[in-house]
Amino acid sequence: MVVGAFVEAVHTAVTTMRGMSSMRKTHQRRIAIYTRTASPEEPGARHALEQQREACRQVLNQRFAADGYEYTIYDEGAASGAIGVYDPAKPTKPYRPVLSELVKHMQNGEYDAVCVHRIDRLGRNLALTTRLLTEVFPQNGVELISVVPLVQYVPAR
Repeated sequence: MVVGAFVEAVHTAVTTMRGMSSMRKTHQRRIAIYTRTASPEEPGARHALEQQREACRQVLNQRFAADGYEYTIYDEGAASGAIGVYDPAKPTKPYRPVLSELVKHMQNGEYDAVCVHRIDRLGRNLALTTRLLTEVFPQNGVELISVVPLVQYVPAR
């Protein structure tokens, strides 16, 4: 049930974000590329970040080259996807500093879109990822672009 609700929330958020992108006036888009690896010991961790960045740039070039775009890279090496963003109410709780900085910049209106290689780069914690997709992105008018298709959900027969 939780996975079904998550998939529905993600679909709704992505559909909403696609609608928002078509409503924007034409301008040079401001895009954040967010990449993450779980640990520095992960085989090829540095190379994995480079691959994620390059895949994002290719998608961005396909979608926005005609109108122009600028991007900023947020590399989060050695960060577990189960850890969330900074919470001032829980200052001793572990958090991902780069993702927290990106969220702060989104809330300040600095980006039109965030590009990730896959949704799980944002987080592997369903509650965190759902909150980002259903609250943080839509409330700040930020489109989410995922290079790899989201999820294939096939109901049980």
